[in-house]
Amino acid sequence: MGKNLKNGKVDLLMAKTYKQAYLLGEILQKANTLLRAQEAEELRAIGVPLWSASEANKEGDINDKKGQTVESNNSLHSKIYKKDMDNIYASDLIICCAEGNAIGSMNEIGGVATFNWFHENIEDIMNDPRLTAEQKVELTQKFLEEHPHKTVYCHCDDMRNTQLEEKGWNRSYSINQFLRGCCVSAMNGYGADATQPGVRDIMSWEEVIEQLKLDMMDEDEEDIDLDDIDLDLEDEEEPEQPENPEEPGDEPEE
Repeated sequence: MGKNLKNGKVDLLMAKTYKQAYLLGEILQKANTLLRAQEAEELRAIGVPLWSASEANKEGDINDKKGQTVESNNSLHSKIYKKDMDNIYASDLIICCAEGNAIGSMNEIGGVATFNWFHENIEDIMNDPRLTAEQKVELTQKFLEEHPHKTVYCHCDDMRNTQLEEKGWNRSYSINQFLRGCCVSAMNGYGADATQPGVRDIMSWEEVIEQLKLDMMDEDEEDIDLDDIDLDLEDEEEPEQPENPEEPGDEPEE
């Protein structure tokens, strides 16, 4: 039997087993890495199966810069986002340290909240014994139509952003790479890598405006080829010239 603490009272429940817990929290500062390690130790001590990004980081994976090349480091936004989200989606227990300054972690818990909301709505439809299989499909389709897929354009205009080569503490500015991975995936598809051709990266505000102009352009207008435009103007015929025009001032011979 298990116990559930609710409203100050302990209710007896059937014991629940978890397939995988995801330990969610800031892992970049040394103090937080040590705290995540302590949390992982205490969770495993009570039998919780755990995946921790902090431990993956210790293995020289993704955030460890020692094993990175310039090329691989430029794709970290995609690798970090996909590895974390793959493990979040595979987990049935999320343990989150809610800290406002942990940008990547707070994006993750926001994703979990959205995922659970969709999951609960679809689950309600699929598990309703009153519905036929056909009705379940129809209601699921209706739910998806009422909550459409989102076109997303992410922008950031920070004057510190530069194409200069900067190293170490000389870096002027950088966006959180999990946040960038969220943006790139939201705009292009799950796990997209902005270093690949044709993949949209975080935009400027001007680029957003120009893209929206293209989006809202009529299809007929968008497909116009200027070479194919028929202005429907009547050609004006040039007046005929005499075969041997006389030069000005020439007098006819008598």
